[in-house]
Formats: sequence, structure tokens, C-alpha cells
Amino acid sequence: MCCLLCLMLISLSTSRNQLPLGLNIPSDLSERSNNNFHESTYYSRQSGAPWNLLRISERTIGDTHSYGYRKSGGQGVTVYVVDDGVDISHPDFGGRAKFGWTAIPKEKNSPGGGHGTHVSGIIAGSKYGVAKKAHLVSVQVLDKNGKGSMSNLIAGLDWVAKHAKRGSSIVNLSLGVAKTTPGANALNQAVDALVKAGIPVFVAAGNSASDACNILPAGNKNVFAVAAIDNKDVMDPNACYGKCVDLFAPGVDVTSDYLNNKVATMSGSSMASPHIAGLAAIELPYIKSKKPADVYKAITHRATANHIKNLKSHTVNGIAYSKF
Repeated sequence: MCCLLCLMLISLSTSRNQLPLGLNIPSDLSERSNNNFHESTYYSRQSGAPWNLLRISERTIGDTHSYGYRKSGGQGVTVYVVDDGVDISHPDFGGRAKFGWTAIPKEKNSPGGGHGTHVSGIIAGSKYGVAKKAHLVSVQVLDKNGKGSMSNLIAGLDWVAKHAKRGSSIVNLSLGVAKTTPGANALNQAVDALVKAGIPVFVAAGNSASDACNILPAGNKNVFAVAAIDNKDVMDPNACYGKCVDLFAPGVDVTSDYLNNKVATMSGSSMASPHIAGLAAIELPYIKSKKPADVYKAITHRATANHIKNLKSHTVNGIAYSKF
């Protein structure tokens, strides 16, 4: 069975993209003051934004009190949320979410258990999201209790591969299984097919406080695996670690959308990955090659280095950063 990698409510290094620790952060970004990021035709600020959006909008905690973002961020990009369903009618999505496919016939077109809705809100919610113009497609591979089969997961990825368009599509997988799970090779093949087709894939690194390389799809070298930090830049003690973690993002006590037009606060790498998926939705239109590896590289090189506390050995010390 597949389970969501999430700490609460619903249960789901040296970087493979080689973030030079403390180096290679573009000088125009690392030196730019938040005071120079003015409201303009192209950029805006979200006052009163939740802590997680503030954190990816600043180099150091406390640098800013608003989330700075590109107004067109995510426009023309579709993020496929492979999860337990999405409440597409939630007002925070502004009509930008739709059903795609389900492996659970009896739950067809249902909002699922809320986990996928929370993840989607972080990606593209008007209030809680990173890429506020991105579109969302629900690909339900887990039931409302957060469980499902390997065959359903692979079928969902195969559906995405047939429908996603290169250059304007991204996949988020806030779920995972042990690499020893029967069918793991087929899962790797399905993920590889997506990336080979030009679709960037962002995944939760895991919450078992173990080597992320032993979790799939996080251990697949072609994906971008994200682990969680808290609001003090402390590595989540439950976070997976090691060379298969590509970057960190906020993932502890993150507030986002939930079922029935409500919000909820959740924790885990399930919440960290969608921050990076949202950043990728903003970045993708500006990547000339559209290659997943180049999208990963752009996000990695923009990251804030050397701020994470209680970091495990052989794990990248980088936090997602949103200033484009």
C-alpha cells in the first residue's frame, strides 16, 4: 500500500543538483534588498502572508513582512497533483483547478481526504499559494484515507504522461513508498518516462527520519526531492536526509486550503514539496530549454545556503527562495 508522507492528520545531503554550499548564489539576488522589490506592473506583495511564504521570500528570517511574487507567476502552467484528490471548488483556487483522473471509481470527482487540497493550496492558492496563476489538475491515486496500491500510482503517472504538455506542465508527488516495495522498478520506470518526456517531477523526501534514497520516488535520480524545515530554519526531526534530498522548504505547521472551503495546518515533507512545485511553475516559462534538469538547476542555484540548523550529515544546506 502507498501512504502519504505527512506528519499530521493524514499520513504521507549533498544535493543531486549540486547546490554549492554558500557559493554560486547569483550576486544580484543574494545582495538585493527586499526594500528594492517594489509593487509594480509585474510584481506584487502579499501582506499578512503565512510564515512559509515569507520564508521563501527572504534570505534571512525577519527580512520581510510580506510575500513578494510575480503577478503572472504560474500563468500558462499546469501542475498535476498526484495525491488523494483535490477539492477543486475551494474558492482559493479561483476556478483554476479541475479533476483529471481517479484510480478510485467510488470516489470519482470527490475532494478526497483533504491532503491533496492542502498540497494544491500551497502550490497555487490565491492566499496560501506560491504560484498564484498556475492551474491544477487532480490525479487521484489514493483514497480519502490516504491509501492506495502501487498499480494505481503507476496508472496515475501513466495518465499524466499521456496528457501533460512539455514546457507547460509540472508534477507534484507528496507521497512515497519504500524502495523495497513490490513494483518499485515499475514505479521508477513511470517516473523516468515523465521526466524523459520533459515534465519536471517534484516529490516529498519522506518523514521517516531515514535516508531519502530508500524512499521512492524520492530516491529516483531524475526527480527533485524536498525535505522540511520549521519556522526557525530547523530541520524537521522526522525529515528524511542524505544525498537524495535536493532542497529544503517550509514544512512544519503550514496552513493551507482544506475541505469544505476551510483551511488546515499540517506538517511534513508533503507540505515542503509543493513550495518547490510552485516555484517551478513560476520559473518554467523562462527556461528556454524546458528541460527538467534545467528547471531543477535554476531553483537550486537560487536557493538560500547555509541557514539550516540540526542538519544531518551529507545533506544539502539550502532553502527554497522565490525572488525572481
